[in-house]
Amino acid sequence: MQRLVGLSYLAYAAGFSGLLAAWTLFLSHALIQVAVEAGRLQVSWRGVADALARNAEVAVALPAGATLLGLCFALVPQSDLPSLERSHRGYQQRLAPFAGLSILLVLLAEGRMGSYDADLGGLASLGVSIGLLIFAWRRYRRGVPVSTPPGWQLALAAALLMAIAGALVLWLLRDGMTRLF
Repeated sequence: MQRLVGLSYLAYAAGFSGLLAAWTLFLSHALIQVAVEAGRLQVSWRGVADALARNAEVAVALPAGATLLGLCFALVPQSDLPSLERSHRGYQQRLAPFAGLSILLVLLAEGRMGSYDADLGGLASLGVSIGLLIFAWRRYRRGVPVSTPPGWQLALAAALLMAIAGALVLWLLRDGMTRLF
């Protein structure tokens, strides 16, 4: 079942690469909008920015699906695994909170690009996730077991907190924030 471990790493890599591309798409959209409003670009560039914005949902949905697929590969029940595969499957399962946090921060950056919290938070989380993935993949290719990624409980708590806060905001905005009064 060594194949599932490799497929899981590949799915995570595709997801993180897609998230990096989505983050770049959101940054490009924001930069074009700012340049048009400042008069540095012609108004016709708004069409390019609008085309980028139309693809925003797909730009995040595909990487999210790839990372979910990576988690599913890591969760497939298997008996009698060698210790190398067992350690890497555990690592991949604990990599999921980092992926979830990266997805949520990149989604937050979509609407708030230009505010440094969303921009840098999404990029930092994505950088940590990619670094953890590269570290584990290199150890896997050398046949070395891994322990859990450092700080995965913190990433899980942050991802859950962001998901709950996002759901609360969507619930409040659903009726035009009439629930606040």
